[in-house]
Amino acid sequence: MRPPDFQEFTHDFYADGPAGDSPGGRGLGLSLLVIATAQPMLVLDDTIANIALPSIQCELAVSAATLP
Repeated sequence: MRPPDFQEFTHDFYADGPAGDSPGGRGLGLSLLVIATAQPMLVLDDTIANIALPSIQCELAVSAATLP
C-alpha cells in the first residue's frame, strides 16, 4: 500500500471549487460581516455610556459606586 499523493489528498477538499463558491463560504463571509459590524457598534455604545455617566450621576444624585 503506497501513501496517498498530495493531489489525491487535496482533490476531495477542493472538489467544490474555491471557498467563496462553496455553501459554507457564504455563511462564513456573512458571519464575518455581522461580527465586523457589531464590534464598532459595541465600542460606540460603550463610549456614549461613559460620556453620559457623569451627567446621569449628577442629575440623579447617586454615588459613582451605584453606577455601572
